[in-house]
Amino acid sequence: MRIVQADGREGVQVLMAVDDPVRGRMAAGVARFSPQTRHPIEGTSVHEAHETFFVLKGRLLVSTAEGEQAVAEGDFVYIAPGEEHWVANEWEHPAEVVWVLVGSTEV
Repeated sequence: MRIVQADGREGVQVLMAVDDPVRGRMAAGVARFSPQTRHPIEGTSVHEAHETFFVLKGRLLVSTAEGEQAVAEGDFVYIAPGEEHWVANEWEHPAEVVWVLVGSTEV
């Protein structure tokens, strides 16, 4: 078991990464979005891993090739490997998510 605490800073923070030839690869962390921010700032993100995130607080706009979808506190999001995407907080209050990448440690 390994326990790591977040430090409360803005942006994407990796809390744990595992690269084990037997057990596999994964990374996990938190991301905090101030109002009117976007990740990445320009363009899109794409990962070789399965990406999931759970919205702890606030609302976000998630964009993929399928379109844009607003998500809010309590929503769980899955993004397939290789799917280009971006996430933005277009609202007046901060948002926070817990994210996990499975199949890669690359963030």
